[in-house]
Amino acid sequence: MISGNFAATMLLLDWPRTQESEQKDWDLTLLALSDAISGTREKTIVLASIADCMPKRIIKECQKYGIAPMIGLDICLKALNHSYRIGLAFQKSSMQSIEILRSLSHPSKISTLTEFEGKKLLKKYGIPVPDGKIISSTSEALIAAEKIHYPITLKVSDVELVHKTELGAVMLNINDPLALEKACQDLFKIGSSLLIEKMVQDSVAELIIGVGLDPIFGKYIIIGSGGILVELFKESIPLLFPVNREDVSLALSKLKAFPLINGYRGNPQGDVEMIIDCVMATVKLVSENDIDELDINPLLVLKRGSGVIAVDTLIKLNLG
Repeated sequence: MISGNFAATMLLLDWPRTQESEQKDWDLTLLALSDAISGTREKTIVLASIADCMPKRIIKECQKYGIAPMIGLDICLKALNHSYRIGLAFQKSSMQSIEILRSLSHPSKISTLTEFEGKKLLKKYGIPVPDGKIISSTSEALIAAEKIHYPITLKVSDVELVHKTELGAVMLNINDPLALEKACQDLFKIGSSLLIEKMVQDSVAELIIGVGLDPIFGKYIIIGSGGILVELFKESIPLLFPVNREDVSLALSKLKAFPLINGYRGNPQGDVEMIIDCVMATVKLVSENDIDELDINPLLVLKRGSGVIAVDTLIKLNLG
């Protein structure tokens, strides 16, 4: 088995939780493995299913014999997968240099865009946003709703209101003029300008696309589960510049929300290609603008062929 030209040979061996004197048979098995690889360059692993099944003395023995001690099959397989991917990366004839994007000016000169302004910027770079407009009266809202078509959403447009939902500054799923009039009455008490938009329905999943800043590597793209799944999964995957479509596709496949996008239990599949398009558009936006902060949350993923829509965004620009 050792001479079978494998990348590594794994021996699953669980020591019993007994006195050391009663573990000799397991110790002899380890010694036999050590003898088998002696004088060779073969890579071997001794794997215990749980920590209690690998005594500390055995970890030291494995290290002395050049054997990798590992605990837990899932962790072991993940480590092997990472090792394989690192090996592939080193085999490439050339590797892209990391592109470091930093703010060009003093961070105190920040301009926070309204949601409507932020969506105009997203749309400029090809990121789909809902049909909508800014209104300042109930009559304007009623006229706009006829053009946009019900159901609609209504939000207070104010840069100071970052978390609109928690503050009651958002009304969703408004289906008729009476409900719209009532929503306008309530929201105009909070702000003087409202954003009226087409309500997006029947999404497959929700994602978040953002921008982070590392003191060494500069700005990077963040992809994660969005909407209510942000609190549930609490996950995000960073992508350093330069970012390509393959990077984005791989990151998506690692998300806990990906089964939903991929048609979990017979449900419709999401538009993966449009997700990738949207992330790449965000990459271009960040590369061409001095972004201090950017969050698209949620990015609604519609069924395959129907695209994606950024239904909420927060963008801050460094004006210099």
